[in-house]
Amino acid sequence: MLSDMLYVGKIPSGIEEGITVLLPKIPSPLEWGETRPITLSSTFLKWAAQLLLSRAGDQLREGGEGLQWARKGRQGVELVTTLRRVVQMSKDWGVPVWIVKLDIRKGEKVACQPNGAIISALASPITFGDQAVAIVGEMARRARAAFAKHKRVLKARTSIRPRLIAYDTLVRNAALYAAESWPAHAQVLRGANAVQLLHLREMLHLRRGAAESWQEWHVRTLRMARVHLHREQKERWSTHILIRIWKLWGHLARGGEQVAAMLEWKNLRFWRAQQQLPSRPERTQKPNSFTREDEGATHWATDAAEEALALLTAAASMGENADVTE
Repeated sequence: MLSDMLYVGKIPSGIEEGITVLLPKIPSPLEWGETRPITLSSTFLKWAAQLLLSRAGDQLREGGEGLQWARKGRQGVELVTTLRRVVQMSKDWGVPVWIVKLDIRKGEKVACQPNGAIISALASPITFGDQAVAIVGEMARRARAAFAKHKRVLKARTSIRPRLIAYDTLVRNAALYAAESWPAHAQVLRGANAVQLLHLREMLHLRRGAAESWQEWHVRTLRMARVHLHREQKERWSTHILIRIWKLWGHLARGGEQVAAMLEWKNLRFWRAQQQLPSRPERTQKPNSFTREDEGATHWATDAAEEALALLTAAASMGENADVTE
């Protein structure tokens, strides 16, 4: 029977049927996400699945052609990083790109979202609109929820040092989920630091004086929060984000030809090559990413990022380790 199932590719109806039990995550679940489904399958079906995995499992674990993001040695944030870069480059260059997301909770209903809508990819916001605004908004929401959940511990009137350690574990890890996939944009980094200082001010119980204006209190307390961060030798969130970004990009550079092709798609090197070609109408207009004049803004396609990616890719091809610093 097992041989027929594997070679014919047909499973008898009595064997492929199972019983699915929804275990509630909360006392009164109302949605699919509030339950944990467990399916009880037949023993013959489990045997057939194990035999199939033993014969073809390597193709799944190794990724086949290299486009399987769930393969061995890959991470979910790599998919988000590549997807976010493709979206940004398509926006900057005006290249039509569609993102198709299948949500099994909504059945077969498919709806086209308007341009600028925010969709979630592995719980990280992706949009053709302003990515920095979407990222900062989701980061602030996660930070508020985590801080409120552990408020009694974080605002306890005890030494600040152990509470800062707890804050990094309970709040920072939740707020900066998938931060390594974010663009190194000044607006994102400033927003992260602002959230951190506002929380630290609450943890320090800094109150406004009777003769102190709101502006004076705001400046004084945020400066005191910065002093405590420096005194306790704690990283600012912006520093933590940048470290995670460069660590991931070093890993991405060793991800193979397919990953490198997506990361280098329409990069700064491509634009400079286009500038050397004879003038044509479609090449006279510069991409948006290199003409924006946002003060202090940084972008994916900077000289440092291009050189770092080239160095890491070359080192990976030679089987060496490379450290890239500013």
